[in-house]
Amino acid sequence: MKKLKKGIPFLIYMMILFLYILFAWSRTHSGQIIEVSLFILYLVLPASAFIISVLYGQSDHRAIYLLTLFFGMMELLGCYLGFIHVSLTDIEKILAPSSEIVLYGVFPSLIGVMIGQYINKQNRYNL
Repeated sequence: MKKLKKGIPFLIYMMILFLYILFAWSRTHSGQIIEVSLFILYLVLPASAFIISVLYGQSDHRAIYLLTLFFGMMELLGCYLGFIHVSLTDIEKILAPSSEIVLYGVFPSLIGVMIGQYINKQNRYNL
């Protein structure tokens, strides 16, 4: 990827995460946040982490595996910032998210990086 276009997938991912957190903090109906949170946290963010990891995994850098930790931490951050408002207003106590939420970002990203590395090897052998 060109240098200018290299950061665009990260910007899209961060924009999705920011819009989700903004929606979670400005919700209007009490039951509305659960459906959106399940959709965003367990489908949209892991799928976008997978796609971004495939794109970046096609490079030759070995530090690309650090992406998996980034996406895992962003998943945990999204869960924490999305549900802290719900737990404060509805339950009236802060509930800490469990640490296995990190895996929802790490595993799709790791699989994406490995697929990207495989595509990179196939492209090198075909040339």
